[in-house]
Amino acid sequence: LMDVRMGTMGSALSVDDSDPLDALKKLYRMEPVIKKMQQLRNTLIMAQREGEDNPQLGHFAFVGNPGTGKTTVARSVAGVLFGMKLIARNHLVETSGLNMTGEYVGSTKKKVEGELEKAKGGILFIDEAYELGRGQFGGEACSALVAAMTNPKYAGVVVIIAGYPGEISDMLDTNPGMKSRFQHFIEFPDWTPNDCVDFFTKRVAEKGFEMKDDAKSIVQDGFAQLVKMSGWGNARDVDDVWKAGMRERASRVVDLPSDSAQIRSLIAADIGPAIDEKVKAREMGSASVPSRPPTWTEGASVPSLPLDTQFSPHLHQRDKDVPLTEEAEAARAQPAPVELESFVQLENQASQEAIVDYSCSGCGSLNGGEGMMEEARDEGVPDNIWAELQIAKEEEYQREAARQMELQRLEEERKRIEAEHAAEQERLQQIAEEQARQEALRRAREAYEAQLRQQREAEERRRDEERKKQAIQEALRRISPCPAGFQWYQCGTGWRCGGGSHFVSDAELNRNFTQ
Repeated sequence: LMDVRMGTMGSALSVDDSDPLDALKKLYRMEPVIKKMQQLRNTLIMAQREGEDNPQLGHFAFVGNPGTGKTTVARSVAGVLFGMKLIARNHLVETSGLNMTGEYVGSTKKKVEGELEKAKGGILFIDEAYELGRGQFGGEACSALVAAMTNPKYAGVVVIIAGYPGEISDMLDTNPGMKSRFQHFIEFPDWTPNDCVDFFTKRVAEKGFEMKDDAKSIVQDGFAQLVKMSGWGNARDVDDVWKAGMRERASRVVDLPSDSAQIRSLIAADIGPAIDEKVKAREMGSASVPSRPPTWTEGASVPSLPLDTQFSPHLHQRDKDVPLTEEAEAARAQPAPVELESFVQLENQASQEAIVDYSCSGCGSLNGGEGMMEEARDEGVPDNIWAELQIAKEEEYQREAARQMELQRLEEERKRIEAEHAAEQERLQQIAEEQARQEALRRAREAYEAQLRQQREAEERRRDEERKKQAIQEALRRISPCPAGFQWYQCGTGWRCGGGSHFVSDAELNRNFTQ
């Protein structure tokens, strides 16, 4: 594994009959990514030819909004890098930033190393990687990943992080060590209205349909509005409109004869409600988006507008980005942060275009779903059966989407509970610390007061002894006055004056004290 990444692979790259880049060339407008792969391959070839150490491959960051193709490209890049002998295995492990973040101290490191262990020799793809920098253990997750990326044990692993531009930038800023580990930044731009129209039109042709001019106008006008709305989902939204249009068409033609020309046509009555359905979905929960009249009304005249043939090729395949929360959608609608400019600069403006697979259904192109392959219609299947099957497929798709939404809701609920628990633990910790501090103060105060009492008692004893001593001296002077006034000292069985000539016995002194 280290031979591939650390420059100790002994033999030069062999020439295979097939070009490893074919997988990317099948995707639409992949020139920027292909150029990046060619640069990596050429750099390795020249290093081996000139007797230099093989350069490190490095790690990748894919940044873009939902539905812009990040996951689709990551799955393709694994085979490309393996075909060019830049990684040891054609192997991709998909995970998420949340999945690599632990629930308690020490568990995060195990999760990170576990995912890297599974990806040895291949690619570790971390979707929604910005979750690594969030939560109670987000910092630990970033630190653990940086430490693992510098560990020779995982030298054969290429890490690809993916996520929204702003969130990825913020996450990398939380750990400078992590930011410096990613050498290749590729931006996946949002779709334009022309991208949507072109994609939709090509899919119509691929499926063998004919789209009427009034339907084309509705497609063009509808996507021109949708791309401006909060929560725009790029390929995901285009795919949703397509499926909604198929449902409308199925209901319209289900009772027609199988040889009717209308069965393979798409008209305004199919596309208009599909666009309206998506617009209403985007308007829900967005007070800032004014309501609008329907794009199409049955019986109304719809102007026929020519399609813009100068479309921008920013077409992507729908990736597996999950639906956003309202807060995230609102944030995503804002312009990307300035930090993203550094990503583009690092790529020398090489990745301004993105991708969609326009292969025919026989080539197994993705149909906008999460790894679902296009299911071609079998020969001999009647139109009514096929229409019924498409409705069933769509219903299953909607049920799966609902399940994913519920899983997301449960995950957000878990995060909320964890956050509340962490806050409560912190509050209890503060209370415990305050109680401990108060207890320490109480004990210190009691110790001080005890010492003060002992000091006072000792001083009182000394004063009692001094008073007793003075009383004895006064009594001795009364019993046997010393003319010189000397001090009396206890000697033997009595007391003698300082001059030595006067003596008072203890018995005589005691008698005087008791009188």
